[in-house]
Amino acid sequence: MGFWQREILRDSVAQTIGQTYELDLPKSGYLMGLLLHFWNQHASDAYIDGGLYRVLDHITKVEVVANGSDVLFSLNGEMIEANQYYDTGIATLDRWITYATAFNRATLYIPFGRGFMDGRMGLDLSKWNRVELKVTNDMTSTYWGTSPGMTVMGYWLRGVGGNPFSGYLRKETFREWTTVSDETKYIELPAKNKLRKIILQGKPDVDSDFEAEAKIYNVLYEVLLTAQAGLVTIFDGKIQELMRDNVLEVGKLPITFWHQYVNSGKGLDAGLGYMFASVEAALAHGSADQTEPTTVYGKDDDYTKSIVTREADISNMFMGVGLAPFNTVAFKFDQDEDPSTWLDLAANATVDLEVHTRSGSSYADGDAKVVIDRFIPY
Repeated sequence: MGFWQREILRDSVAQTIGQTYELDLPKSGYLMGLLLHFWNQHASDAYIDGGLYRVLDHITKVEVVANGSDVLFSLNGEMIEANQYYDTGIATLDRWITYATAFNRATLYIPFGRGFMDGRMGLDLSKWNRVELKVTNDMTSTYWGTSPGMTVMGYWLRGVGGNPFSGYLRKETFREWTTVSDETKYIELPAKNKLRKIILQGKPDVDSDFEAEAKIYNVLYEVLLTAQAGLVTIFDGKIQELMRDNVLEVGKLPITFWHQYVNSGKGLDAGLGYMFASVEAALAHGSADQTEPTTVYGKDDDYTKSIVTREADISNMFMGVGLAPFNTVAFKFDQDEDPSTWLDLAANATVDLEVHTRSGSSYADGDAKVVIDRFIPY
């Protein structure tokens, strides 16, 4: 009878800002996933005028690499959180803070199966000579402390006689580009393996105040997904519908939490591509007392948030709920747990994706990504 084991592989290890941390994983064992807990401290009021204030914004790449070149996993911090929502219904396990020199954290789960501690899919580390975890950050001392920390916990399946895994799931950023007004991107997916899901990210550009210039459904305006070289249409429409479809499929609305201590009209990323509502409470630091209710600027449904007036030593704590976590939408093909039922990329070749950006200058210069999640059998 097997059992699950949680093992701290590294505890509070110091990293270096602007560099890559590397960790050799054990030579053998059945690994279901890794939990990475990062933290660092802002320089005092570093983001009082808005900007990329979250730790996860600066985790530019997390990779698991076998034998030096075989990439088993490769996403940035934000897309790891987005994937977590589509796997578990939980958008984030953290709150994001801007006040003074507060610590910020990012808790990122890297699954090698279908979600948290999947006992049927994962890495059999004995299949490779060497497997490394590589974590890259782009923090600078202008905004951050010089010694970010990280704890790494592994989730193992122990006490089984043979390999319990039929294979593992490889998650990777397949394409990324900068959006152009009225442009269509044509993307051909690999003609190999079973496809579990596709995640599309469309993050509008921000202005000089770090306020979003558009909404996700403008930079990712229309999407066409076909199989068998265009003979079969899987989806053809606007992502407004897909944003809502995703919540019905996952079964939970994404929720995020942030503390806003910024100057008037300066934006922060609230983690939701389309926000329904946000609830706010004032947090006093020391003896400060809020003298007037907090007013949020009227553009309340895109992914950035700003307030009308900042009061000294009063943080505005927000909880937001909406759609499109981290400006993403997804196509899922794993309604049945059996990977043999998922979209067969070889049998349905070619599987093609067309992404059209709406016409308008505000819809250019956004960041777009395509993440694919494939089953790799042993």
